[in-house]
Amino acid sequence: MSITPSEPSRSLAALLALDDAVFLSTAYLWILGRPIDPAGFRDYELRLRTGTSRLQIVADLRTSPEGLAAAVDLPGLAEHLAALRPSGQPQGPGTASIQAIFRLHEGPFVEALAQHVLGLPLSEIERERLVTRLQAGTPRMVLLAEFMARRKQVPVRPIDGWDAVKATLQTGLCPVAVDVDDLLSFHDQDFVDCAYKTLVGRRPDPSGMAHYTTLLRAGHSKLSVLARLSRSPEARGRAQSLPGLRSAITRYLLGRVPALGLLTRALWGTDGESVTERRLRALDNQLARLLQAAARERLSAETASEAVDRLLAGDSA
Repeated sequence: MSITPSEPSRSLAALLALDDAVFLSTAYLWILGRPIDPAGFRDYELRLRTGTSRLQIVADLRTSPEGLAAAVDLPGLAEHLAALRPSGQPQGPGTASIQAIFRLHEGPFVEALAQHVLGLPLSEIERERLVTRLQAGTPRMVLLAEFMARRKQVPVRPIDGWDAVKATLQTGLCPVAVDVDDLLSFHDQDFVDCAYKTLVGRRPDPSGMAHYTTLLRAGHSKLSVLARLSRSPEARGRAQSLPGLRSAITRYLLGRVPALGLLTRALWGTDGESVTERRLRALDNQLARLLQAAARERLSAETASEAVDRLLAGDSA
């Protein structure tokens, strides 16, 4: 659910001064030129609550394929993007980062892959099929690997972080998260699977999968699972290299400190572990599983319908 904002004078400073919900809705309108969709609102609200700065969200929206196409120029925005850009890595028109592409929602995500990897538009049927596969639980990195295979692993447009992702895919472990926000977008067993592959460098063993899935279904936060996993000897080196993980876990742990925790949770919006919060997270996890199951059934029905159509076409021929 989004909130329709009022129309203050358009500038980066005015955007950053808005309350969270209005900030997200207004950022979409001003930077992408469209209203925020429900999935986008949920995802970016989660990023705000887990410590992602508003400036980073603005930068991610503006440097996404959608943002690059819209080419909006808010007062103060260009200076902010220049300050965030690593030295020696200019980001000209048509360039995107792998993190920005992975943060897009299903439809824009597959369109961005087609734009940057294939250089070709997708048909409406192919786009809908790929979106349904994502909703049914197909990891984004799997779709990226498929697109890479179609182009023989050569993108037609530059993508920052491409070489690192290609090296990850060559290890045979998939999916591996590109940053902490990507990791937190997974749910239930998919989250545990991706967390192990990203932080531990292997698939989860049955006891680990069962243990952490049980915690998630009981409403324990994903960051509590990541905090436990990252302390293991196997994970220590890898956990340090995942962008955003260390700061997200630090904020979560500070939120657990008696007395200080109330202040830090209010300041950063990090997850709490009260009975009510756990119940809400358990319900959210259950809803995600139900939506994924429904998408799988829809994908199965579409596949069966296409098979029947092919048989009928063959008979008529």
